[in-house]
Amino acid sequence: MEKLYIKKKLPKLLIMEGFWQVGKTQLIAALAKKFHFEIIYEPNHIYSNINTDISKWYQGKHQERFKKVQNNMQNGKKIIMDRSIISSIAYQYATSGKFPNGYKSDLYRIKKTNSFLVIFLYGDKSFVIKKSKKIKDNTVKNQMKKSSLFYDNYLDFYLNILPSLINNRILFIKVNNKNKFIGYSTIFKEANKGIIGMLKTKAVCASVVMFYKNKILLLYDHKWKHYVLPQGHKENKEVLKNTALREASEETGFKNLKVVKKLKKYQYHYSENNKIIYKTIHVYLVEILNPSKTKRKLEPHEKYSNNFFKTNEAIKKARWPQDKKVIALSKNYIK
Repeated sequence: MEKLYIKKKLPKLLIMEGFWQVGKTQLIAALAKKFHFEIIYEPNHIYSNINTDISKWYQGKHQERFKKVQNNMQNGKKIIMDRSIISSIAYQYATSGKFPNGYKSDLYRIKKTNSFLVIFLYGDKSFVIKKSKKIKDNTVKNQMKKSSLFYDNYLDFYLNILPSLINNRILFIKVNNKNKFIGYSTIFKEANKGIIGMLKTKAVCASVVMFYKNKILLLYDHKWKHYVLPQGHKENKEVLKNTALREASEETGFKNLKVVKKLKKYQYHYSENNKIIYKTIHVYLVEILNPSKTKRKLEPHEKYSNNFFKTNEAIKKARWPQDKKVIALSKNYIK
């Protein structure tokens, strides 16, 4: 039965990106407090008296900061970054309309962390340009004044280029409604909802190779028209061996069962509703001691019928490669 017990884990790294003067600093503080993230603040060339090779300086600083992030994450800390190397790439793309050279390895290092989420704050063009008048950084302010394409390119980078480079691990939050700022509390609620919605989740399941005498039981799924092994999710605080027996009984109707041994464990992951599901399947060999049955306990969407096959035939009939492998493995233990 499809009862799902999931263990949720927050991303270990949040990267805060966005336009200027749109509430980024306040959101960082609020998220750090709620989720116990350590903040790594944005470098500032003005306070550091950097007047030449500013882009190169930022690139070096962002690389240096990310090394610190990796070290802290290895020590079990959760980090929120106030901008990252992504900001440098976006800025150069905004000024030239081209993806700059020499940054792909930096993005790869971010992507390789797996447990991260980029949050991008943006607003309508007129709203952002109006806000940009308060920017202390004259290089950015002048770009905004110089060409409206700077805004277009900057937004285009985050909306259309970055997502495919980081496996779509990005949350977009618009901070204005017409010419009005929506407020910090609303932005925080949107960020909180987005983070919870994109949590990495772990699902633990038990799959069962059932046999009676020298034949393997496969379930025929009438919805998808294929053969599968009984399988279901572990319930909270349930022992996996009991999950195997419960699922086997509920999906087949057989009650008098015995776990012979655990055959294998395998893992895979997939995306579902903006979540990454990491699923671990524990496969058990279960003997049917008595062929008498009771009524199945199936979910409304489940429609199965029992079918017994000799081992080699069961291997051919099974839909999934993992099922074929564990059925073949069971031949060593079925007398």
